[in-house]
Amino acid sequence: MNKYKTSAYSDRIETVEFVSETAKTCVIVFDWNKQRHERKVVKMSDTDQYHDTWDMAYNHLRTRGIAKLDAARSAVNDAHQALLKIEAMTRPKGAKA
Repeated sequence: MNKYKTSAYSDRIETVEFVSETAKTCVIVFDWNKQRHERKVVKMSDTDQYHDTWDMAYNHLRTRGIAKLDAARSAVNDAHQALLKIEAMTRPKGAKA
């Protein structure tokens, strides 16, 4: 059986094999040192998320991308507003140029 893994450190979807799952965890299968291993992982952690379908993984990445874009737009808007305030400043009377 397969799950689709997304990571906080990557914008890609990785297909992983799993052998069992509960509501919060799943046991994934991976190869290491030319041997097959199993490891129990949390389905939704701060760094990795395991999704049931590729579409769910895609939507997770897309939502995260939209949030990053919105944050960047907000930061640009804040910087622009600060620049407008600076440009609106006038020299006080008696101040040297």
